[in-house]
Amino acid sequence: MTLDGVRTVLRTDPASITMPRQMSENFEHLQSEEDVEEILRLAVRQTGSDTGSLRERLAQSADELGISPEALAEAEREWAAKRRSESARELESGDRSAFRKMKVAELLQHAGVYAIVNAFLLWIDLRNGALNWAMWPIAGWGIAVALHALSVFVHGPDEEKEFQRWRKKRTKKSKES
Repeated sequence: MTLDGVRTVLRTDPASITMPRQMSENFEHLQSEEDVEEILRLAVRQTGSDTGSLRERLAQSADELGISPEALAEAEREWAAKRRSESARELESGDRSAFRKMKVAELLQHAGVYAIVNAFLLWIDLRNGALNWAMWPIAGWGIAVALHALSVFVHGPDEEKEFQRWRKKRTKKSKES
């Protein structure tokens, strides 16, 4: 039995369902539709694959529940569309996460180069006895690093365009290799 079949069973009037005495005595442990779906899912798995292909089992379950082949086909199309949509959302979510990580990594690289170069400039300036000129490149470049950090952590109006360009470029690279 399939999940759609389970949902159809759940919509059936409980008074019209007859079950063995032993089964009805154990029925009070069911608390929700999810419990019923899970029990039926387990029962389907236990039947194994000796009943034929999954498609045949689906058609057989639908027929047993009185579901027309047209309704089953429509439900399958709806399920497939939902699956594709979920897949696309998961892929985009993963891509957005990778994009954010790339932007933070670029910022950290920028900050690291800033620290190393300016430490060297500061050392050179202090070797001459006083802080004369090193503060200017430190301040100017510091402003650039701060603006870079701002662009990473505060989403601007061009964020989506930048993400789409990055994603397109990444997709193109993956197709080439």
